[in-house]
Amino acid sequence: MKLDLKKITEIIGESIETFIPFNKGLSNNNFLINNRYLVRLPKDFLQPFNSFKNEQNIENQLQNSTISISPIYINSKGLKISIFDSQLKSLEEQKMTKNKIKKIAQLIKNFHQKNLKSEVSFDYLSRLSFYKEHSGKNLSKIEKKVVKSSMKWMSKSKYILCHNDLVAGNILSKNNKFYLIDFEYSAMNDPMFDLVSFLSENDIDDKELQTIFINEYFKGHLEDFDKDKFLDFFPMLDLLWYYWAEMMYQKVHNPIYQTIAKNKLKRLKTYKL
Repeated sequence: MKLDLKKITEIIGESIETFIPFNKGLSNNNFLINNRYLVRLPKDFLQPFNSFKNEQNIENQLQNSTISISPIYINSKGLKISIFDSQLKSLEEQKMTKNKIKKIAQLIKNFHQKNLKSEVSFDYLSRLSFYKEHSGKNLSKIEKKVVKSSMKWMSKSKYILCHNDLVAGNILSKNNKFYLIDFEYSAMNDPMFDLVSFLSENDIDDKELQTIFINEYFKGHLEDFDKDKFLDFFPMLDLLWYYWAEMMYQKVHNPIYQTIAKNKLKRLKTYKL
């Protein structure tokens, strides 16, 4: 998406005095304008299966909620403008603690219980097939076992709106309150995807922290937690994101994707499939 400074000037209602890159996003470019506004623009290579139109719809549903920090402008092409708050810190900048992981579990639970609607559905097998086809890789032996277990659970799944991208950069906090951002990958999915994704993508391997997280999410309803399903979702996600990372490396040749793929493959080989 091309940068339209005239449009941005019209939206913020003031002339652009300073315009500098802000942080580094894998899927988007971010800029800080006048030290007051954050502008997000999609990178040239659009991620398969993301939907900025869907994100716009979700942000509209979340307006005035305590779950997300609503932008001042968002459109269906991926342009998003938010008020810059220097006190907001991403999870990347913080050490995980018992108190923080409880609050994040509550945040994800609150998001899931909002009963938001989307026309986009997360089809694990179709995404896996697409990423694999464009990755140039084939983990046939591992894949066969993982897909077998995924079919067992997906046939029983009750889909709700999930974030589907709970990496550290998409979780912000201020004054000990946590918020979700960037909903372009959100879709109707099994909520276990979000739970395992949060732990897996943020390398929270500490069993005590995992237990605290699960207990807080299922607070008072632990009978709804299926440990076998929970454990099966880890290789499912690692296989999916392995192929995704290899595909992304083929497309943009950023070595960060090779690093992600190597980490996913290393973990895949540790599972007893």
